[in-house]
Amino acid sequence: MLQLLSGQYLAYFALGVWGIGGTLALAARWSNARPLRRVGRDAAWLAGATAATALAVLPFALPYALLEAGGELPDNTAHLVLSSMPALRCYLFGSYLIPNVQVPPAAWLLAIPGTIVLALGGRAERTRLAMVLGIGLFGALLSLGPKPGGLGIYRLCVAILPGFRTAREPHRAAVLVYLAVASAAAPATRSSSYRRTCWSTTGATPSGCSSARITGSRC
Repeated sequence: MLQLLSGQYLAYFALGVWGIGGTLALAARWSNARPLRRVGRDAAWLAGATAATALAVLPFALPYALLEAGGELPDNTAHLVLSSMPALRCYLFGSYLIPNVQVPPAAWLLAIPGTIVLALGGRAERTRLAMVLGIGLFGALLSLGPKPGGLGIYRLCVAILPGFRTAREPHRAAVLVYLAVASAAAPATRSSSYRRTCWSTTGATPSGCSSARITGSRC
């Protein structure tokens, strides 16, 4: 928490995750044919939590906001070519300009079946998948900086978030991509761990474990 309050990048990334996750959660409630009053109540709770969080962070952010209002903070948006992610393919193949940005192939191999598990699950799983994909896409486009390939995401953040123009390393948004890939891989890892435990502790066959999961009985 202290790192979030004192870290410029982490604070901005948290705002992105909060906005995307909250919006998709409300959209899922709406698509579930909930009464309008219930959706409004959920939106009010989200707005209240946002306001409470803003008040808690205000003492830490106010000095920075005053410097921003006085024009004393530099505008770094014109000097981000070398510190931006060169292209989205760097997440697959790496980059010699920015080291250690490649997502390990093993993570992708787990994320693919994990995504399938979430997509085939219930409404809660599909909502979680939408959040993961939304956050990952936001982070990937943001890491490109003000390049045309970023679809204007970086410039939008500069326009609406105070102090965002002082950021010097857009590629740090890659942490949201790593978070999304890890979250997508989690269901596959959990499913694989369950099967290994079932087989090793009971000697059950794979079909026996699957039947046990469906009926709710223990292996």
